[in-house]
Amino acid sequence: ESTPCAAGRYQPDTGQAECVDAPPGRYVDTTGAIESTSCTVGTYQPDHGQASCLPAPAGSFVPVTESTDAFECTYGTYQPATGQTECIEASPGNTVDARGATEQEPCEPGGYQPRTGERECIPAPPGSFVADAEAIDAEECPIGSYQPDHGQSSCLPAPAGTYANVTGMSDPLSCPPGTY
Repeated sequence: ESTPCAAGRYQPDTGQAECVDAPPGRYVDTTGAIESTSCTVGTYQPDHGQASCLPAPAGSFVPVTESTDAFECTYGTYQPATGQTECIEASPGNTVDARGATEQEPCEPGGYQPRTGERECIPAPPGSFVADAEAIDAEECPIGSYQPDHGQSSCLPAPAGTYANVTGMSDPLSCPPGTY
């Protein structure tokens, strides 16, 4: 009388003398099995003869059954949990600048991001500013102020002898002769 196959192995045909290892992407979790089981979505198994599948690690995903590997989240996406079938796109005001990320990063003051799934923040253009983190757009400098540089978190007051009479100015205007 033959001994039942151990976990990780199975015997597909009666009367067969030897047990067969579960192939990669599949597993056998009981003794005496006659077939192997597919790894479900969110799990994978790279090795032969295993009794279980592995959950996709945080920062990765497995979208198909019988997978032999987990896939890293790409730029602009992240996954904080294990055993997942997809990655999450970075939300507006946030970015992901690494593969296999487990969290998104907020745009710092001076930068913004209006779209989902982006890799980097957009610096505020001259004539504008971004005061808060996780911004989705830049604000124009108000009347009386200006900003000559990219990526700034505030505007500068027009200095004595100059003026800024419209919003969004990148340079103040000099007062005309005879005015101050």
